[in-house]
Amino acid sequence: MSFPLFSQVKFKHLSLWVICISIFQNIHALSPDSLYRYTPDSLGLSYENIQITTEDSFKLHAWLMTPAPVYDKKTTLIISGGDAGNMGNYVYQSYLLVLQGYTVITYDYRGFGSSDSFKMKSDMLYYNEFVRDLKAVIAFSKSKMPANKTGLLSYSMGTIISVIAVQNETVDFMIMEGLVYNPLQVSARLQLQEKKLFYVPDSADKVKGYYNNILCPMLIFAGEKDHITSVGDAKMVCALTNNRQLAVYNGAHLEGLSILSKKMLGDLYLKRMLKFLKKI
Repeated sequence: MSFPLFSQVKFKHLSLWVICISIFQNIHALSPDSLYRYTPDSLGLSYENIQITTEDSFKLHAWLMTPAPVYDKKTTLIISGGDAGNMGNYVYQSYLLVLQGYTVITYDYRGFGSSDSFKMKSDMLYYNEFVRDLKAVIAFSKSKMPANKTGLLSYSMGTIISVIAVQNETVDFMIMEGLVYNPLQVSARLQLQEKKLFYVPDSADKVKGYYNNILCPMLIFAGEKDHITSVGDAKMVCALTNNRQLAVYNGAHLEGLSILSKKMLGDLYLKRMLKFLKKI
C-alpha cells in the first residue's frame, strides 16, 4: 500500500497540529490535558471509543483504530505517550500506521484526557500507577484481537512505563523514541537544564536493569540533539542484545516524525518503522 499524499489528508489544521506537538516535545514535566484538540476523525479515520478498566478500578479512555480488512496485517500497536497533553497528540502517527494495515490503540493514562482523574504532582517524572494502565490496555488488546501480534510504540515517559510493564506482560516487539534508560540520571539531567528538582517513584533505580530482561525485538529512535534522553543511552540499550536496532536522526527530543520527512510529514519515519515491522 503506497503512502498517502498530502492532497488526500483531511487534516485541515495540520500545521497547527505540528506546532502543538512541538510545544509538548519541550515539556519535561507532568502536564496532562483534558481537551482533545484532535481525534482520529480529524484525519478521516473511523475509530471506536473504548473504556478499559484497570486492576485497581480506574477507567481509561482509549481509541481503537482498525485498517481496511484487505490491508490488515494482523498486528496491533499500542501507543504510550509522554508526560504532556493526551492521546490526541498521536493521531497522525496512528493515521500513518492504520493506512499501512496496522491496528492502533491509543489510550490516556489516569489523570490524562477523559480517563479517570488522578492526583499527581508536576515535578514527578512518572507514576508507577501508569504501568497498571498500560497492562490493562495490553490485556484488552490481546483479548479483543487474540490472532494479532501485539507491540508497543512508546514516547519519552511512555518508554519507562512500557519497560516496566513488559516485565510481566509479554509483547511481540517494542518501538521507542526518547528512550529513558535510567530515570535517576534523566531526573538529574533535567534538574541541571530546568534549574528545578524532579522526583521519581520508589524502585526507579530498577528500571535500567529491566532492559536486560526484555527478549522481544526493539527499534529505538534517538535524536542527536537530545541531551535528556540521549543517543548514548539508546546505544547502551541496543548493545545489550543483538535484536535491537537504532535509528538516529539529526534533531532534538521527539523530533523524529518531523525530521524524518521528505515528500510528506513523517514518510521516512514510517518507512523505518515498516522495515522493522516487516521482519516481526
